[in-house]
Amino acid sequence: MTYVSPHYSDLLTEEKFLNALEHYCRIRSGTSNIYGVNEAQNYLIRFLEPLGFIPELITNLDERNSGELLVARRMIDAKLPTVLFISHADTLDGNELDQNRYSLLLTDKKIVGQGVLDDKASQFVALRGLAHFLSEANTHINLIFVSSPNEELGSYGFQEVFNQLSLEADIVLGFEPALEGKDLVVARRGNRWYDLEVTGREAHAGRGHKTGVNAAHELSILISKLHKLTNYNKDITVNIGEIKTSSQTYNVVCGRAFAKVDTRFSTLKDREELHKKILKVFSRPHLRAFSDKQPCEVQWKIVDDCPPLHSDKPSRKWAELYANTVGEIESRKIELRTSGGGADVCYFNRKGLIVIDGLGACGEAMHRSDEYVQIESLWSRSLALKEFLLKFQATF
Repeated sequence: MTYVSPHYSDLLTEEKFLNALEHYCRIRSGTSNIYGVNEAQNYLIRFLEPLGFIPELITNLDERNSGELLVARRMIDAKLPTVLFISHADTLDGNELDQNRYSLLLTDKKIVGQGVLDDKASQFVALRGLAHFLSEANTHINLIFVSSPNEELGSYGFQEVFNQLSLEADIVLGFEPALEGKDLVVARRGNRWYDLEVTGREAHAGRGHKTGVNAAHELSILISKLHKLTNYNKDITVNIGEIKTSSQTYNVVCGRAFAKVDTRFSTLKDREELHKKILKVFSRPHLRAFSDKQPCEVQWKIVDDCPPLHSDKPSRKWAELYANTVGEIESRKIELRTSGGGADVCYFNRKGLIVIDGLGACGEAMHRSDEYVQIESLWSRSLALKEFLLKFQATF
């Protein structure tokens, strides 16, 4: 099926909206699939341009490369307040599913498929809400729609762009999925990711064991010490996401070993204190070769550094208004919550800026093959966005 939106009004018609969303979900856009991510970004542009947005695609200059960042502006007057929307077109790398998984399951009122909730349906919630708002309102606010091509890997290469964009905004609305199926996000833990590499000396495990120094053994000791840095009382966690070695056999003293280290924290102070403890762990090699006392060498680098998002009074006031708006539409209580994971909104956060996240679709099983979105939430959450924008605009 090939679907091209001739006009933004398609977003307002439920059947055409679902057809467009299904097509979007079928675009394979795992973060490392640069062609697919760029195809997804250009598909979004088809809807944004008829709504009056002027799109810009920004190339990632980071050595790791990625798809292009989409920044689309609908600016009326620089003196007017600006609402910025942040979401992402990439999906989790790894098990990119075949196209047939993205079918509409109307009997279950769901759409199932990896990436459909995080973040494609959530992006379409924003698009539909904007279409409703712009078709009904005498607009007197500026709008900026931002779609990251590599949020699942920390939006590397674009974090400074986000910092600059935050200076243009008065309020940032994050369209990550709703938390635990319904609630909004007003605070997030930050994360810092480390690549850890240990270099030892290879040797035959039988004849030359005394001359070798085992990098895998050294890494095991380091991991044991890192594990002890988790402190649930302070909401600090340390996690090892991957371990690799240069050896693939039994009888070799391992020469090199690698690990990916994920740390989470709620405050910048905790981040720095945790970093000092981690450096202390990394700075003390434990194993030496018996023959000449040669130690292992430990190297590390920070590959992502996402600050935490705090819940201040201005943000909470507007978040309460948004939650009440959703609650009135869905006839249930919507809570304001803290998420354990970071997201792009964290890079926009600055003093005085209103930030609310979790405004996307409702569903469960993110990053799994059975990830799904509740179709009913597409209508309620997009309507809530329209109503919130009308209320926000009315205050100016």
